Amino acid sequence: MNDYNKNAFLFEPLKELKVYNDLLSALENKACQYAYGADDSQRVHILSSLARDTKRPFIVVCPNDTAGAHIVDDFNALTGGGAQMLPAREVSFLHAAASSKELSLRRLEAIGKFVSGEVKLLVVPADALMHRLMQKTRFMANVINVSEGECMEPMELIEKLVRAGYERVDIVDAKGQCALRGGILDVYPVGSQNAVRIEFFDDEVDSLRDFDVLTQRSVSRLKSVTMYPASEILIYGNEARKAADKIESMLVLKKPEETEDRQRQIEKEFDLIPFEEFFEITAGDGPLEELPSMFELGKKPKKPKKSEVKKNLIPRSTLQKKYSPIVEALKADRLVDGREALIHILYEKCDTILDYQENPIIVLDQPDRLRDRCENRMLEFEEYFKAAMERDEAFKDQAELLLTFDQLLPEFDKHSALILQPFLRQQSDFKVKNLFKFECMNATGYSGN
Repeated sequence: MNDYNKNAFLFEPLKELKVYNDLLSALENKACQYAYGADDSQRVHILSSLARDTKRPFIVVCPNDTAGAHIVDDFNALTGGGAQMLPAREVSFLHAAASSKELSLRRLEAIGKFVSGEVKLLVVPADALMHRLMQKTRFMANVINVSEGECMEPMELIEKLVRAGYERVDIVDAKGQCALRGGILDVYPVGSQNAVRIEFFDDEVDSLRDFDVLTQRSVSRLKSVTMYPASEILIYGNEARKAADKIESMLVLKKPEETEDRQRQIEKEFDLIPFEEFFEITAGDGPLEELPSMFELGKKPKKPKKSEVKKNLIPRSTLQKKYSPIVEALKADRLVDGREALIHILYEKCDTILDYQENPIIVLDQPDRLRDRCENRMLEFEEYFKAAMERDEAFKDQAELLLTFDQLLPEFDKHSALILQPFLRQQSDFKVKNLFKFECMNATGYSGN
């Protein structure tokens, strides 16, 4: 948590300015305010003072990661902490790289600390704002709190962790993992510097300790621990099965003659029997050298009896074959890569990070640059999506994965908003209620500082 008494003297001069106090009063209303005249570091100074005085959560939307990192560093230096950045999700269809898992855990840590109040100012690069999230109620329902002396069955806790996205392993060595050995449960919570060892005495939590996963040595004893979800997609039971059916219906070949894959083209070109029938005919325990090839079966082969071929063998497209692991995992309540690219299909309703706090102040740092970044990111996504479609790794319904800047605009109107600009510029995207000009002077640099 940030200490608002730290460096209090730095903010006293601002409180003597009429323009600052007027802005402070205006932010009590759900309207868009416009402040200009301050450069990058001066804008963070103003934000830090506003955060101290309003005691409200701030979401700062900035043009890119570099600008966001500077805001986080400056805010934490001025206030003693309380700022964190929410990075953008890595868009990947079907398969996610190892780096995507780490990135997802960083995102979940930032979201968890923001909703818990540990993070007072959340910095969100423009492209990170374009990503849909699970609803806040679902996220909070999967936050797990454990306290010393609490009554809870070890198996009950491990099941909760698995449903919250944690991977069950034999030995915990990375964030997002959990393990149960008798009456000892190890878990590496999202957002924690160390893993936590929970020792049970029957159905009571006897002790909580954090430990180093490399040495397995205890670091300190804890009174309680909060564990945020370890997956951005949490969906189970009937809801998951309905989502699986929905995806399957989207992948059905409406016109096989127009969407047939290379396998069907080869079968037609050489007048071969369908691969599924060939597989059924040759299935058995005999030596491979004794089995006929598709060509040896010849053209127009003698059809096997109906009892020898499954009646429900329906030709599947390449896309259906590639997405079958995701569909089957949904039906079996298992986690699998690629679900983040289906979030708007899996969930009937999604939230954005703007919905994750009550009564936040939304800060828009140079909105013209925000629109440019969102539009450029959308062009990049469209090119990536087109290439994925050509590789049969994506389907048309995934084109709506990201939110456009125009789709986000109505969300800003629901909250108190503050536009920050170095200069006064016309704003066509927002209905500005008041203008606030800060008379600022830049400090002369010395030796590059």
